[in-house]
Amino acid sequence: MRTKFKVGDVVTLKSGRPEMTIVSASDHGFTCFWFIGKRRFRETFPPEALQKRRKTLGTPPNVRIRFIEAGTKRVVSTHKLRDGKLDPPLGLAKS
Repeated sequence: MRTKFKVGDVVTLKSGRPEMTIVSASDHGFTCFWFIGKRRFRETFPPEALQKRRKTLGTPPNVRIRFIEAGTKRVVSTHKLRDGKLDPPLGLAKS
C-alpha cells in the first residue's frame, strides 16, 4: 500500500473532524485512535477517506499586547508576542 501517510501522522476524515493519530497500517487501511472527552475510539479507514491535518497558522507575526490598568484607559505596558513568548518579558517592560 503506497500512500502519503505513516504511523504517527495526525489526520482527519476528508468529510471533517475529528483529529486522529495513525497507529498502524495494513492492506485494509490505516488504524487510527482519537478521543472525545476521555473516551478513546479506534477504527480502520481506507487511505482515500483520510487527509493530513492542516497546520494552524499560529499567531500572526506582529501581535502587540497592551496591559491596561483596571478601571482606566492607561496603558501599563506594551509587549510583542514572538514565538509564543512576550517580548520584553513581564516585569521588564517600559511604561
